[in-house]
Amino acid sequence: MRCLTVDIAGIRLKLSIETESEIPYVFLKKYLHGFISPNGVKGRKEADCTFRFFLKDNKDIEGMVDSGDGVSLMKDGVHFFYDPSTRRASLKADDISGYIYLHGALYLLFSLALASDGGCLFHGAGLVEKERGYLFIGPSGAGKTTLAGLAGRETAIGDEAIALRMVDNHYTIYPTPFGARDVRGLLPEGLPEKKAKLSHVYVLKQDRKDYTKRLGFNDAYHALLSNISFLKYLSKQNINGVMSLVSSLIRELPVSDLHFTRSKKFLEEVKLYE
Repeated sequence: MRCLTVDIAGIRLKLSIETESEIPYVFLKKYLHGFISPNGVKGRKEADCTFRFFLKDNKDIEGMVDSGDGVSLMKDGVHFFYDPSTRRASLKADDISGYIYLHGALYLLFSLALASDGGCLFHGAGLVEKERGYLFIGPSGAGKTTLAGLAGRETAIGDEAIALRMVDNHYTIYPTPFGARDVRGLLPEGLPEKKAKLSHVYVLKQDRKDYTKRLGFNDAYHALLSNISFLKYLSKQNINGVMSLVSSLIRELPVSDLHFTRSKKFLEEVKLYE
């Protein structure tokens, strides 16, 4: 068995790879590069959440019993299960090829663990400039990856999944390992440290010109909830927590439509470098 401890947006996940093959372990070490804690769980006796990957012939299936409150998903001989009461998750596969689902399983697991800790994961891009954070949300094809590319690797902290947490009474955005990589399959160096206090949320709209329009509460609320990752898998308690977080955010920070031509002109509209 090989173990890794990762810290994503302050959420500590302990990962156990229980296979004879080194492939899943090597894959995770590369995929989570930069987010791996070299000394395990720091400052705590336990991780926030634990995760196991093992094969069908492993008879030890502790934690896989569905109590009715967990998340249980099956596809192509792979079974993902999460128990919110113990914060333990498992991915069981028929054979070693099931490791290709590790990315999706960890993406979902982190979203569930983050919500249990009072945060949420947005389907969006994040930019940080002069210690101010900007969140750009939208469905696939809205232009998140294009926007992050135009802003540049020094400013962008992600183009797919941005974590939001309340830290010291400030809405704070964090990068995650779930997003675009370079040609080597790696994330930018120093990415995990690029958190920032959130200043503005933008809802991406493709258009023929660049401009912004401030949204009212109802439109902003709908837009934010529509772009939270894996919302349907959250427990009722955590959904209520996410709804409360989103409501308070809208009351304190601006949320605007950003009509976007997929050019650098958007930087002038959001006044990123002022």
